[in-house]
Amino acid sequence: MLLNKSHTPFLISGTQRVSRLALCFVLLIAVQFAVAQKVDSTPTKGVPKQLQKAIGCLVAAPFVQEYGLKPVKLKVGDWAWVRYHVGSIPGMSETPGEFYVAVYGKDGSQGELLLAVPNKRGGFDAVRNGYYLTKHGSHWTADGGSGGYMDYDAIGRFATRLAQQPRYHVQFVPGDSECTSE
Repeated sequence: MLLNKSHTPFLISGTQRVSRLALCFVLLIAVQFAVAQKVDSTPTKGVPKQLQKAIGCLVAAPFVQEYGLKPVKLKVGDWAWVRYHVGSIPGMSETPGEFYVAVYGKDGSQGELLLAVPNKRGGFDAVRNGYYLTKHGSHWTADGGSGGYMDYDAIGRFATRLAQQPRYHVQFVPGDSECTSE
């Protein structure tokens, strides 16, 4: 095939083609990462009152401070992102009305799933059962709580789905006298 000089600027070598393809791939990954970070960093307006009460109760419990916040490098007074779910975790026993609160460490790759149950005084009771969460790509795994592999697997799937729900930026301030710990 004969080419005249007007076509030669459009010809690129195999090396240039691979380089450009690699550049496009890197740019695509960077754009996807930036969009994912933007979506994940968008706060939800207003913390629900019941969530704030549950967090206040959890933070007031010394065992939550020691075994729930400290492992993810948080303490009373800190601000952090949380997500929550009221009710049962799919694949586990029925727990209507219970508040599961996922607290995320500052790096976003570790967290704790804490549990508070409503009490008759209109507050919450902090429960001594929590799970350590670790992020692997877009999935979460769980360990450290009561139960075994089946529970950890169910909680890991739950934490992965929960990570798609709205999140709230809250300060860990101990709650009032309506709180107790079990």
